[in-house]
Amino acid sequence: MEYKKIIILTISILIFSFALLLEGFLIYLTIRKTKLSYFNEHLKKWSQTIKSSNYNNSATIDRFRTLSTTMTNYLDLKNRLNNMYSKMCDLTKEINPLLQNLHETITKYNLNEAKTLHKKASNIFKDYNNLNQQFSGLSDSLNKHWNTIEVVAVNAYEVIKTLEQIINESKDKLPISYNSLINELKELRKKTSYLEAQRSSKAIQDVSKDLNEHDRKVRIFAEKVSHLVNMEWLSFNYLPECLNQIKQLDQSNANYTKLNGDLVKIQDDFIKETYQTTISKIRAWLYHYSVLTSQLKTKQELSNFIGNNISLIDQNLNKIELIANNFVLITDEYKQNEKTQIIANFVNLKQDFAKIKTALTNGDANVSYLDIDAFINSMIDWINKFNYLIKQYNDAEESKRYQQYYLNILRIWYLYVISNKDLLEMNSTNEKAITQLINLNESFTLKSTIDENQLTIFTDRLLELCKLVYYAQTYKFMALDLINSISIYRLNNEDIDSLIKISLEKIQNKQYKDAFQLIKDLIRREKLDVH
Repeated sequence: MEYKKIIILTISILIFSFALLLEGFLIYLTIRKTKLSYFNEHLKKWSQTIKSSNYNNSATIDRFRTLSTTMTNYLDLKNRLNNMYSKMCDLTKEINPLLQNLHETITKYNLNEAKTLHKKASNIFKDYNNLNQQFSGLSDSLNKHWNTIEVVAVNAYEVIKTLEQIINESKDKLPISYNSLINELKELRKKTSYLEAQRSSKAIQDVSKDLNEHDRKVRIFAEKVSHLVNMEWLSFNYLPECLNQIKQLDQSNANYTKLNGDLVKIQDDFIKETYQTTISKIRAWLYHYSVLTSQLKTKQELSNFIGNNISLIDQNLNKIELIANNFVLITDEYKQNEKTQIIANFVNLKQDFAKIKTALTNGDANVSYLDIDAFINSMIDWINKFNYLIKQYNDAEESKRYQQYYLNILRIWYLYVISNKDLLEMNSTNEKAITQLINLNESFTLKSTIDENQLTIFTDRLLELCKLVYYAQTYKFMALDLINSISIYRLNNEDIDSLIKISLEKIQNKQYKDAFQLIKDLIRREKLDVH
């Protein structure tokens, strides 16, 4: 039994040891892979940097060599860059075998040798990179301007080539400006070549600046070409057609003369002016043309309308005159001055229309748009004033009808008060109110119009007296009704009989509320049965 336990324990220890060894081996493989990947990334980065830097630096040396032949101020810088570049080439020769060997050791997963090679290559690359940074610091300004010149020049050539194609394709549409455009294009191409060549003999930053300015001019020319087909068609085809339409409408118009002069100016200056100025002039011309066309067409349409509707306007004027005369008759003395003035104005309108009618009938060319427009405006103004006068009259008549209706209602209540005034206690206040009410009513019957303040006083007094009469009627009726209801109890009860007599005396003295209150208290106190 002990023997079996020892065997099992031994096997377990062996398995555990094997597992530890396997885990350690796997960890080692992972670390090795990570390290080799790290080395491989550096290998690729260094190789690419060295390759691209050497290529760019070689091009830079060539540029400085070219410049130094014509500009001695570049000679010292060229020599310094040459020395740096030579050292960088030496370092390149030194590092290339190491990088090649590093690649092979990485491929073979030889970590120890890869570490050694990576360390050596890293030291050499640091020296190379330091030199490259110094080289770039000395040459970046030149390279920046040089590259800018190359890019701008290439773009300018491309744009010029494309523009030349567009201009030639549009030759038939540019009979006026084709030759000028071609000459301008040649000058732009020549200037591009001239500026590009100057980088070898002039300060590079100045050449870069001049070429950028030239590029702006090329793009402005491109914008001009994109507009010119339409501009030429507008200036030499469409605008003359528009001017001819104005001529047919009214050649004598002063604005026609101005438009004609402006068009001649646009055509004469078409080649000389900047395209932006020409566009602005065309837009201004079209705006004035639109305004003038609208005015002339409106004038013509209105003139045609008046001419075609002379008889209709004449009939309407006669109808309006009849309506105005009838209004004067039926309104009697209402606003006599205003009516006289409005009729006089209408007579003047008829006279003005008669002149226009005669002129149009005779074909008189002196009848202007302003004459017709003035007549129409005067007619509209007269109609508005006449309608307003009618509205005022209708409002006044409506107010009279309402006031009469209101007075009729007040008279009903007035008769109610007067016919029942004997119910009221004739004290000084009531007598004064009734007297004032009667006097106001008599004044209303004598006047055609009623003063608003007097009507308000009359209404207030009438309302006060109506309330008093109504209260007197109500309390008198209730008091007598209660007395009739309890009269059966007075035969055998002297107190009840005495109180009823007192109540009747109060009624006689027009103290109706007191009489009612006395009987009501009696009924409650004696607990009388009232039916």
